Amino acid sequence: MVMNEAEPYVRVCGRRRSKEENWKSRLIIIMLFVSLSMVVDADIAVDNPTLQRELKALRRLHREHDASSVAGHGLHSEHGMDINIIATYSDNTGAVRLSRVKMSDLSPSWVFENPADKNHDQPKVSQRLEDSSKVGATHEDHVQQSVSDHRYGEGGTTSSLKLPLSPVMLQRQIMRKERREQRTSVLIQDGGTADNQTQAAAFIWHTSLDTSIKGKYSPWGRYFDSPNSDSTLKLMRDQIIMAKAYANIAKSNNVTTLYNALVKQLRENRHAIGEAMSNAKLPPRALVHAKVMGSVLSIAKDRLYECPTISRKLRVMLQLSLENVKALKKKSAFLMNLAAKTIPKPLHCLPLQLAADFFLYGHQNKEYFDKEKVEDPSLFHYAIFSDNVLATSVVVKSTVQHAKYPEEHVFHIVTDKLNFAAMKMWFIANPPAKATVQVENIDDFKWLNASYCSVLRQLESTRIKEYYFKENHPSSLASGADNLKYRNPKYLSMMNHLRFYLPEVYPKLDKILFLDDDIVVQKDLTPLWSVDLQGMVNGAVETCKKNFHRFDKYLNFSNPKIYKKFNPNSCGWAFGMNMFDLKQWKRRNITGIYHHWQDLNEDRTLWKLGTLPPGLITFYNLTHPLDRSWHVLGLGYDPALNQTAIKKAAVVHYNGNYKPWLDLAISKYKPYWSKFLHAKHEKESCAMYDICGARSDGKVLNCPFPTSSVKPDDYFSAKIQSLCPAISGNVCCTETQFDTLRAQVQQAIPLLVGCPACLRNFLNLFCELSCSPNQSLFINVTSISEGNGNLTVDGIAYYVTDDFGERLYDSCKDVKFGTMNTRAIDFVGGGANNFKEWFAFIGQKAPPGFPGSPYEIDFKSTTPDSSKMVPMNVSAYSCGDTSLGCSCGDCPLAPACSSSEPPSPPKKESCLIRIGPLKVKCLDFSVAILYIILVFAFLGWASLKRTRERRAATSTEPLLRSMDEGEAGSTEILKDGKVPRLINRFQLVGVQEHMSSFYRNYGKWVARNPTLVLCSSVAVVLVLCIGLICFKVETRPEKLWVGPGSKAAEEKHFFDSHLAPFYRIEQLILATVPDSKDDKRHSIVTDENIQLLFEIQKKVDGIRANYSGSVVSLTDICLKPLGNDCATQSLLQYFKMDPENYDDYGGVEHAEYCFQHYTTADTCMSAFKAPLDPSTALGGFSGNNYSEASAFVVTYPVNNAIDEAGNGKAVAWEKAFIRLVEEELLPMVQPSNLTLSYSSESSIEEELKRESTADIITIAVGVDNMCILVHAVKRQSIELPIEERISNALHEVGPSITLASLSEILAFAVGSFIPMPACRVFSMFAALAVLLDFLLQVTAFVALITFDCQRAEDNRIDCFPCIKVPSSPGGSNEGINQRRPGFLARYMKEVHAPILGVWAVKIVVIAIFVAFALASIALCPRIESGLEQQVVLPRDSYLQGYFNNISEYLRIGPPLYFVVKDYNYSLESRHTNQLCSISQCDSNSLLNEVSRASLVPESSYIAKPAASWLDDFLVWLSPEAFGCCRKFMNGTYCPPDDQPPCCSPDEFSCGFGGVCKDCTTCFRHSDLVNDRPSTMQFREKLPWFLDALPSSDCAKGGHGAYTSSVDLNDYKNGVIRASEFRTYHTPVNKQGDYVNALRAARDFSSRISNSLKIEIFPYSVFYIFFEQYLDIWRIALINISIALGAIFIVCLVITSSFWCSAIILLVLVMIVVDLMGVMAVLDIQLNAISVVNLIMSIGIAVEFCVHIAHAFLVSHGDRGQRAKEALSTMGASVFSGITLTKLVGVIVLCFARSEVFVVYYFQMYLALVIIGGAERVRSTAKTCHHGNKMSFHFTSLGLLINMHNVIKNIAKHNYGKIFGKSVTRQPSGGKQRKARTLTVQFIYPRQDPSTLLKNNAHHLMFSSESPNCPNAKCPDDRIVQGCGPCYVISKQD
Repeated sequence: MVMNEAEPYVRVCGRRRSKEENWKSRLIIIMLFVSLSMVVDADIAVDNPTLQRELKALRRLHREHDASSVAGHGLHSEHGMDINIIATYSDNTGAVRLSRVKMSDLSPSWVFENPADKNHDQPKVSQRLEDSSKVGATHEDHVQQSVSDHRYGEGGTTSSLKLPLSPVMLQRQIMRKERREQRTSVLIQDGGTADNQTQAAAFIWHTSLDTSIKGKYSPWGRYFDSPNSDSTLKLMRDQIIMAKAYANIAKSNNVTTLYNALVKQLRENRHAIGEAMSNAKLPPRALVHAKVMGSVLSIAKDRLYECPTISRKLRVMLQLSLENVKALKKKSAFLMNLAAKTIPKPLHCLPLQLAADFFLYGHQNKEYFDKEKVEDPSLFHYAIFSDNVLATSVVVKSTVQHAKYPEEHVFHIVTDKLNFAAMKMWFIANPPAKATVQVENIDDFKWLNASYCSVLRQLESTRIKEYYFKENHPSSLASGADNLKYRNPKYLSMMNHLRFYLPEVYPKLDKILFLDDDIVVQKDLTPLWSVDLQGMVNGAVETCKKNFHRFDKYLNFSNPKIYKKFNPNSCGWAFGMNMFDLKQWKRRNITGIYHHWQDLNEDRTLWKLGTLPPGLITFYNLTHPLDRSWHVLGLGYDPALNQTAIKKAAVVHYNGNYKPWLDLAISKYKPYWSKFLHAKHEKESCAMYDICGARSDGKVLNCPFPTSSVKPDDYFSAKIQSLCPAISGNVCCTETQFDTLRAQVQQAIPLLVGCPACLRNFLNLFCELSCSPNQSLFINVTSISEGNGNLTVDGIAYYVTDDFGERLYDSCKDVKFGTMNTRAIDFVGGGANNFKEWFAFIGQKAPPGFPGSPYEIDFKSTTPDSSKMVPMNVSAYSCGDTSLGCSCGDCPLAPACSSSEPPSPPKKESCLIRIGPLKVKCLDFSVAILYIILVFAFLGWASLKRTRERRAATSTEPLLRSMDEGEAGSTEILKDGKVPRLINRFQLVGVQEHMSSFYRNYGKWVARNPTLVLCSSVAVVLVLCIGLICFKVETRPEKLWVGPGSKAAEEKHFFDSHLAPFYRIEQLILATVPDSKDDKRHSIVTDENIQLLFEIQKKVDGIRANYSGSVVSLTDICLKPLGNDCATQSLLQYFKMDPENYDDYGGVEHAEYCFQHYTTADTCMSAFKAPLDPSTALGGFSGNNYSEASAFVVTYPVNNAIDEAGNGKAVAWEKAFIRLVEEELLPMVQPSNLTLSYSSESSIEEELKRESTADIITIAVGVDNMCILVHAVKRQSIELPIEERISNALHEVGPSITLASLSEILAFAVGSFIPMPACRVFSMFAALAVLLDFLLQVTAFVALITFDCQRAEDNRIDCFPCIKVPSSPGGSNEGINQRRPGFLARYMKEVHAPILGVWAVKIVVIAIFVAFALASIALCPRIESGLEQQVVLPRDSYLQGYFNNISEYLRIGPPLYFVVKDYNYSLESRHTNQLCSISQCDSNSLLNEVSRASLVPESSYIAKPAASWLDDFLVWLSPEAFGCCRKFMNGTYCPPDDQPPCCSPDEFSCGFGGVCKDCTTCFRHSDLVNDRPSTMQFREKLPWFLDALPSSDCAKGGHGAYTSSVDLNDYKNGVIRASEFRTYHTPVNKQGDYVNALRAARDFSSRISNSLKIEIFPYSVFYIFFEQYLDIWRIALINISIALGAIFIVCLVITSSFWCSAIILLVLVMIVVDLMGVMAVLDIQLNAISVVNLIMSIGIAVEFCVHIAHAFLVSHGDRGQRAKEALSTMGASVFSGITLTKLVGVIVLCFARSEVFVVYYFQMYLALVIIGGAERVRSTAKTCHHGNKMSFHFTSLGLLINMHNVIKNIAKHNYGKIFGKSVTRQPSGGKQRKARTLTVQFIYPRQDPSTLLKNNAHHLMFSSESPNCPNAKCPDDRIVQGCGPCYVISKQD
């Protein structure tokens, strides 16, 4: 479509476009035509037949592809083609249609209107294209047809507006016309090709589009991983566009449901976006809205998507959006220029005030400058033309301040008559140092008139004003955004052009430096006067960069007058700092050149307005370029300037809209200008005085105007002295300012009053800042702003010496704030670690609503070199100053505290020995050395003994060379068929003999009466089962783990009954999941996670539990220390627990701000009106990096009651809480890739109820004895009667199983001495169970064995005893007297015993087990005491994860209370000073010692100083804390002013706004005794204090923090029975930490109690459970010793062998030691359970030793043979009956649900079984071969063949050992006969040797041997060896 170039506007598609947009419009229209080529062929549903007929031409036009143009009035082009027109309309469905037609196809009804015609009705805004969603509207309501009938070329009718065109303008129009016609022709000719390409591309794209997955990729799809920070915002905006399009289509198609959904989502998305300009500003729910919108759009796409329709909709919307963007840009540009050029109200008020003072003080007739200097050309002269007083003052001050010789500088200031008085008054009041200032009025220059100055004549003309300011005029510039800057009045001000008349203004000067008022001087400018301008007039800095800022930018080079005279590429320069040579100026007639060009530009064709274009022309080729470092421009518009260049520049220029005195100023450049807004720096001078405004939050702002200090009246001076005693005389503050100061520091006084030196230094800092008479010496106003229409201080520089800062910080760094258990500097100093950090915190400008300074304070220690300022350095007091002494807790360096040395860090007790590069513990090294010594000693002893035995063997001749091993053990059958008893099988003594005899008879009786025995046993068991009716399971932790006599239990009862029970804890831990790559957890502090936390909180708040018919919610049971809000410890408290506050407060940024300012910012205060330490609400962070936290910790404190009945509601709510978490909260957090762990106060008890595991150990203990009985019966000959078999079996093993069972019972019974109730009951139960097992084994089980033997004799099947099988013939005689031994017995006899009998194997076995024992001893110190909570709970318990997270995330320890009993608060008592920690308290007081202990938390486990109600009470009473303890005139309590109104407005005691009046402090200093209250005062005011609410005016109120810290029952008698001082333990993560913390607290309390003679004890909630571990080692060793001693005594009594008992004891000790070594390796902790297990393991281990030892005692032969026989007979039984059965029983424990059974039973008992079985093997090698030996020598005088068999049997069956054999000559009947002598050694010397041989028929001669007895002869003179009687036993004997 071709447009008329001469027409300013055309109407296209129902809107107006300016001519500069025409080419864009045409291009867009052509592109629309190409893209809609497919739509043109479609049927157009139009009701109007005429329009249908006229639009048919579109199809023909689409096929022709002809280019058309307009020529002449008939609208025909040069080529004879018609013009193409694009028309938009709406069909009857509301759909927008867009078509192209030819002019020739239109009917005469189409009218073409000229919008430039004044009579033409301009289209209204309401007539623009309306929303196509209006169903039923006709197309006439939506279509506007308008085309322009203006034409080009000759003969055409022109517009009714005729403007003269210059030849140049005409030439430019013709050139534009030709270019546009050419472009249009090309575009139209290429239209067909473009259409085809578009169709082909669209077809390919459509066929390749995958629509199988809805929303997989679409314009409204959401791609959350986009790195673009604005991706979400852009996505939502795109979704809104698509939703609009689909909504129109849906409405036109009557899809109401979808339309409503789209409209709803449109509304929600718009609301979500709001004013956001990036993702960071979007609310957290924006992503949810985007998801929902995406789903709705996906549905709309499926149902409504139609490419042509959608494309038309979007194009129309694009067209409207472009209109809106252009309008907004124009509006923005206008407002920006308006804001930049409008005079701010403060700048307007300042001249008014100055002008008033000028005339008030009569300065109008006075001159304050040296006239001679003004005209002296040898001085340095400056010209400044400005009407801005403040800006001019900055130029002058910055210049003078940097001048080397200020007295040689003269400033010539010209202003208008409106500001003349103000300008003069400013420099009268603030004269620059030694410099001269001349202020003139431009109206006084009479020569400056229109007749002389052409520009003045032009500026005053009506035509110029109309041209620039008349709206809607064709020739006006008002409509163009680019020309808005020319509407600035300065372009019509003659003062702006005065720079071209400098020689006329200053005729006697040779050089002058021109300065704009928006510059700042940073260096001495005097060197500019020495610059050689080389004959040029102007010295300036060039501004051109590449192609920018050259002449063609400022001048119209289409005008011949310009392009013929000047080079368009000439470099431009700038006004602002120009050195003018006035001599050359006059010589070259610069002013005349200026007038010449101004006259030529009267029609504004050469340039528009301003002074730079005529300046470039006037000084063309007359400008000398200066170095760029002299003048840097752009600070008023370019935020990207080089900072280095700015700092090095001599002059910086704020050219542009962003002037430094405006709020629009670029903030980083503003300080360069504002730092010169300071006062005179001299004594008795103020830098700021009075209050000129206030912020939106009400904080007042000082006036930035300097003044002299003022003398206050007496009353005001007294007020100042009360707070600032160092200030006297004049002051720099008004009474209102002082009251503001007093109110602000009032908040800090209660925090610091405990240390007077700190408080005085702190007050001096702010007193000097606000009221010092020499304020200007160290205060410099650096920034100002507008407030309440006045200029106010926005920033100052406060110069303070480092010495004062250090002394201030040192005096305050240790001052405590007891209420929060922290340092006061954490509140007043942001936790600063040095004075610089503290000053930085104080100097921060607080946001509105936040506490802190209303303006920025930049603390500096050094003043500028050229300034007369002196840093503030008033006297600072040390906290150790005796006149202002602080307590030891607040000042450890105080003299009174010097005697109390601070505790030293704990020394690690480690003894190490270096062996080369290795470091070995002393214990390990000692054990290794001991082992080596023992091994060598043992090897030496063994070697020596073997040598002796070999020598003894070689010196004697063997008695017989072969022996029949089986002969002695055979049993002969007598001739009468009777089976005799075993002859000489073994001999028993003492108790064992009686026991054997009892069991022999008892066995016969049971075998004869099995039915009676079995029925009786069953009856007894049934009777005992009746007790199950009363069986109850105890699940309360304190009943399970705490003994009734526990000291901690007593202390807990005292604490609960006198103060208050510790609150119940319900807790949630929401944590991030570690990254799979680096296993690092990401921060949880994000918008999404906080919003999720709000949703979780909403669910928790909605919990409603049922208790006895009543509904219970969290608010009914929660702890409410202040007000009605729950003291929930959650990050949400920073938003007052209200999700609506999240966005208002600033989201994540606010939370991160509160992490650092939770103690100081009001907006960070919790909903329950107390600060929330972020360490209580966050977890998984290091140090104070709270933003890195990986977990939210939400704690719900719930009120607790002493009795269980009082906690019924809480328990009901806790159960509902757990159900909510499991059913709703866990599924809620899982999609967010977070973990949630949880717990309630009753969780442990509830989980313990689920736990039930049977006592399998008792079964295992019972099985082993039964196996031994069975094996003993099987070893009997089957030819014996059943009675004899049962009798012999019990006779054989009865004593051993009795010994084993009794040992076990005693060992288990010893476990009942353990104080832990659960373990004590378990031990008693185990002892009783073993006793019952033993009784049933020797009764019911023996009876069952009898029945089984009878079954076997009857050939009945064991599993089916009713079935009898026939016996095989002849089988009854086979295997008589023997049974084939089992595999295990054969292995023991044939493999195990022979190998173990080898001497070398014995040595190796002993060496190995000794090594194990010694290694275990070395490992024992590594065993830690304690019991992990996770262990006692089921494996599947939700508390497992909770306890793990507690250890991982929690960064705060449990509360610690020091409870004081019977505190005497009377004035006569010293208890007060012995407890408190403020001034005048004892240096070794309780709280001072606690504070000192907190300095070494590694050893004391005390993290913070104690929160002291006593300290805060004394401070609250103090007169210095004037906002705290107050009373009315009638003596009643008066609350602080910032608390809710204390009275009704109509009451006498109420002031303005409900503030209490007539309130005074409770006491004056004279009312107190050494700052201590009397007994009556203490008694009266203590309840006031405990009821006082804390607030900003008085943070020391005791309500909430100390409500339950004091027991007020019977306190009026002068004694407080109980009170507590709260602190915290360090974080305790391991069991050892809990134990050590308890031990350290008790040691500390004991020491303090003994020192102060006051009963004090520590209390923490976990003490009751960990008290047992304080002396668990002592308990363990004592009980193990008792158990071992009891077993030794039992063994000694039953076996009558000391050495045998001692060896059993040694083996048991080694087993216990080895088991403890295994505990250390497996990290099994030492606690009551493990101690009981160790004790029980002793009883169980007895079985491994006793049975083998007993079998060894009753076996035959030497030690090796007896060991072999013991292993063969009893070893298999022990291994199968004890080791295997226990192993099976223990393995079952591995599958227990509770970890306690796995760790403390499975692992420990498995180790016991393995170690015990191994020790059994080792013990066999050395059992019972020691003792009091007695040797007998048997001498045979004859050669009896069976002598050796007889002697062997004697030795074998009577614990004897053959030591040697010899042959000697003995006289016999006068002859020498050979006598064979055999020496046998016995271990039972009490036996009569005759009884040993009474059944032998051989004559033997023997004698007893004694070591000290000489050889003796028998009566028959036969020589015998040894001493003693001779015995001759004949066969008849």
